[in-house]
Amino acid sequence: PLGIAALPLVVKVWWRDLAVIPYALLWIFLMIPPITSMGFRALAPCECFDYVGGSGGQTCFLREDYEVECDGDGVMGAPGRVLAAAWTAVGIWGIGVPLLLGVFVWSGKLATESARDYHPTREWWDGVILVQKLTLCGFLALFRPGTRSQLLVAVMIALAIFAMQLFVQPYRARSDNFFAHGTSLSLIFIFLSSVGLQSTAAF
Repeated sequence: PLGIAALPLVVKVWWRDLAVIPYALLWIFLMIPPITSMGFRALAPCECFDYVGGSGGQTCFLREDYEVECDGDGVMGAPGRVLAAAWTAVGIWGIGVPLLLGVFVWSGKLATESARDYHPTREWWDGVILVQKLTLCGFLALFRPGTRSQLLVAVMIALAIFAMQLFVQPYRARSDNFFAHGTSLSLIFIFLSSVGLQSTAAF
């Protein structure tokens, strides 16, 4: 994925008139959620099952792949090879890439490419979107996976982002702000529906 994200920069060497930054940023925004999500889910607590027969023992498996047996039931209970791959994905895509983009935005190198849709003083909104994606798709996987508590925390995060979006109105065009509000509301409704379905299943 890193190589594909860098492909427009390579093309730029031969085609100097090509605006490569938007394509690279689009690919990065598309790839960060699934890659970091897989990494964080590999770091999340494994799912454990009691042995049949009441012997008192249990065995734990990776939630992402039940063919992988874990060394423990807590956070980072997966085998060493899985943890190494997970930390690599989280380190590069979950920490390194957002920090690099933050440095570029702070230095003004992306101002002419990615910030033209925002109000002049709100170019930092891309960072808020990245934090939202990393939190909902990544860090939240470490908090009581598969429970209503996890979904309720997701609802609160989505509500906070929605309220911030209403207050900041980061985009120049009113239609862009309206569309952003609609997508945030749909995300909140999805989480609330998931809470309702899980509550119904519990009864």
